[in-house]
Amino acid sequence: MLPQWLQLGLVALLAAGLYTMAALLVSLWAVSLDVSPSGVGVVAASGSVAPLLLAVPVGAAAGQLGTRRLLAVAAVLAVVAALATPLARDRDSLVAVQLLGGLGRAMAWMMAQVHLVQLGGGPAGARRAVTFSFAAMLGTLLGPLLVGVVVHVAGYEATFLTVAGAYGLLAAVAAGLPAAPVGRYPRRGVSPRLAFHAALSLALGSGIGLVLLGTFLRFASGSLRLSFFPLYLHELGLSPLPIGLLVGFGNLVLLGAVFAAGPLLARCGPLRLLYLALLLALGALAATPMATSLLLLASCSALWGVGMGLSLPALLQEIAEDAVPRDRGVVMGLRQMVNEAAALVSPLALGLASARIGLDGGFYLVGGGLAALALGGLAAAIALAPRRPSPWGRDIGDQSL
Repeated sequence: MLPQWLQLGLVALLAAGLYTMAALLVSLWAVSLDVSPSGVGVVAASGSVAPLLLAVPVGAAAGQLGTRRLLAVAAVLAVVAALATPLARDRDSLVAVQLLGGLGRAMAWMMAQVHLVQLGGGPAGARRAVTFSFAAMLGTLLGPLLVGVVVHVAGYEATFLTVAGAYGLLAAVAAGLPAAPVGRYPRRGVSPRLAFHAALSLALGSGIGLVLLGTFLRFASGSLRLSFFPLYLHELGLSPLPIGLLVGFGNLVLLGAVFAAGPLLARCGPLRLLYLALLLALGALAATPMATSLLLLASCSALWGVGMGLSLPALLQEIAEDAVPRDRGVVMGLRQMVNEAAALVSPLALGLASARIGLDGGFYLVGGGLAALALGGLAAAIALAPRRPSPWGRDIGDQSL
């Protein structure tokens, strides 16, 4: 029997790593089939459709059906999609498979997070959030690398089999997780109407509203950097090797920064730490056009990585402490829905701005605008803090992690 902290870490690593791995693999498969660039975009975007529509009802269902059961269902959907994708050889069939696979991988990642926050907050919750965040970020680093290696060595069919097998492993590991203590609390109905009504009332609350704003800003920061930072470096005349090194350096710093979150959570509180971290990440992103040397570019990458590394455990810890147990699944559904919306909106905004005022101006306008929102969120978090009791004088949830 694996220790509980290792089980939770494996679930985070597999759920987050496979989320990235499967999405990348489908896009590469579409390219290998000579699907047009616009068609590849349609295929990639189709994976967000079902999660965007169903994230809130699925999150609400977690309170009644349990995270482990829904994680198993998600793994089955993802396995079926992985096995079916090699049979899909045109855009329309790939879109159909992506509708299923996108829901499966998004559900798996969402249920892993719901399970974490259902275990509670406080100092023990902070340790769990740091462990979970580190494992998840490690998974997102290793997933694309594994795709490249397996495709190169064994081909696409073997890689899809690898993804299917890994989702099966995820379901097996998740089955051994400790039950989240939701049964001691009242449960909401799981009809879509009641779920969305509950979601709206939660989103209008100051604490959860700030969580959702932070979710949007964090995902937008990652999405913009992934989409446009390499393009900016290319326009500076850098070759693929230094571009890859600079992007990878920021991700490595991100991974290391997670470990600083524990003591900072106790000192600042999760909501203030979340917005301090986002202000750092978005400020570094907005300042990108000022970085015209490798040293300055590496510094911007490092600052971005620190901010992104601190923000995920702070975000998860805030949900664990601010939302009552019966609402945490709905909140995580809202978070997933906001993530999918940020993935669609933020690159489009920077692309449109860059077409009008150039790439440098786009970074200043969009990155600076998002940083200003983070500054406003920080001011709201500071104003809200005196009215909220601190849970750090007592330990909440399972003490074994």
